[in-house]
Amino acid sequence: MVEIALGPKVVFENGNISALTRRTPPDQVLNAVPAGRSDPKPPRALKTPRVVELLRKATEWQALLDTGKVASQADIDQQEGVTRARVTQVMGMLHLASEIRE
Repeated sequence: MVEIALGPKVVFENGNISALTRRTPPDQVLNAVPAGRSDPKPPRALKTPRVVELLRKATEWQALLDTGKVASQADIDQQEGVTRARVTQVMGMLHLASEIRE
């Protein structure tokens, strides 16, 4: 027979384990993983870094300006629902060296 002690650690300090043991035949398979937790969590999906998303948006906005679909950055901020300062910040990423942008 195999004995498995069940219960909090403090219960075993006085040697009082008789009420907390479970006798199991040796041929019975025991599972140490609690029910419902046998499957590990699925891996988290990889996210595109925020800086990459902002650089793409800056490139997209610049294309809108170049093609004449929008007249100015003020039009972009109204369409996107962001401040003019934020549009300027994001567009400033286009001034980075090409090696950094890549």
